Amino acid sequence: MPLLERFACPAGTAVGFVVPLFSRHPGANLCQVQLLDGFWRIEGFEDIAREPRLERQADRPVTAEVGDPAIWAFLDAAGDIHVGTKQELRRSAPVLLSSDLIEMWPASAADLLRLCELEDVLFEKTQEIYTAMTKQIGAGAAIWRDTDMLLPLIRQHFGRRLDRPANRQMLSDIWTRSVGETCHIFCPAPLLSRGEPDLSPTAKIASAWGITAFRLHPLQASGSQVKKRVRTWTVTGDGGVGRWTVRRIWNAVGPLVNADVRVRSESNALEGQLTIPSAELRDSPAPPQLHVVIHGSAQKDIEAGRRLFGDKRDGVIRHLVNIRPLGSDPERRQAVPAQVIVEDRHGPDYVWVIANHRPMRFGKHYIGLARSDAASRFARASVSALADLCCSSRGRTLLQDTAGAHAMGLVGATRYLKEMSVKDL
Repeated sequence: MPLLERFACPAGTAVGFVVPLFSRHPGANLCQVQLLDGFWRIEGFEDIAREPRLERQADRPVTAEVGDPAIWAFLDAAGDIHVGTKQELRRSAPVLLSSDLIEMWPASAADLLRLCELEDVLFEKTQEIYTAMTKQIGAGAAIWRDTDMLLPLIRQHFGRRLDRPANRQMLSDIWTRSVGETCHIFCPAPLLSRGEPDLSPTAKIASAWGITAFRLHPLQASGSQVKKRVRTWTVTGDGGVGRWTVRRIWNAVGPLVNADVRVRSESNALEGQLTIPSAELRDSPAPPQLHVVIHGSAQKDIEAGRRLFGDKRDGVIRHLVNIRPLGSDPERRQAVPAQVIVEDRHGPDYVWVIANHRPMRFGKHYIGLARSDAASRFARASVSALADLCCSSRGRTLLQDTAGAHAMGLVGATRYLKEMSVKDL
């Protein structure tokens, strides 16, 4: 479990947010930073090189893992670093936002206020921040207000009205520009199909920044394709190697799908979404959804896989990445034969067998660890290739052909066991 050991302070002693740095184990040479999803939860960790000159040691250990709320760190004017989740910082914000801090560091104060969503609750602080910002940068404060403060709030209001996640990409097309005391909002016309949104909650906050009215301007698509984001694949894992593979796999599949990859921590799953032109969705059948499950070969693994797959549904293609026993002969004797899994009429459409068999060497614990790591890498490669197929119409056609096939493919190293038959896997 990643451990918070230090902070990166790129601006030195300047007031504001600093970067929490995690380590796999105490004293590790590489640090890790959090990768966050759209709900401010941790969807993974990424290794980065250390820069000791810009680091500060953490006063207390904090652990975090995928699916947890993000950990934030704020450096105050006294040089103290306040660490916690968004809700924990929210409780500390009224004390941290002193008049002196606002006067000297209005942008940092605004960042804290915005993260904690306290613009309405701490209305006077909101006014103080805009006044201090105007003193420091003059007319530039209006641009900062429109882009950094008003725009996120307005997009948030529109986002609450969307009934389909595929429409959320249009939120990024909203932009604002204020003239005098009026804020002009430019947004895609489909977002107004259900009428104008209620902006009264934002109106009070906006009044602290000199805005008294809003005006909406619908934007029509002219000759450009309207696109929608649809879910194309889901990956879930069970068992030690399966769960570990899912947690690491976003590194491999992210660049391939060129779309959102997000973690569903409650079910230990990854989802991949793809942007597809609306015309393609209208004029042809909906693209198939690929559901990949990763698990081992014991009977309990097979039963867990059935639960993860759920009932068969139209338009959902089910692929299993089956990790065969990596240990001693007794483990192999207890495993469900690969042929039985493939021929299960109620099971997956296609089975990818991870056959990472090596000569057995006992007495060395790291041999087993090496096998597990190799199996994880083979599983990641398999899922990466399947996710890549989801990204093209030809690839989706190939996946469609596997529906109901009840066949298998072999992945992994069988270097020393080339003559092994399927029943021996």
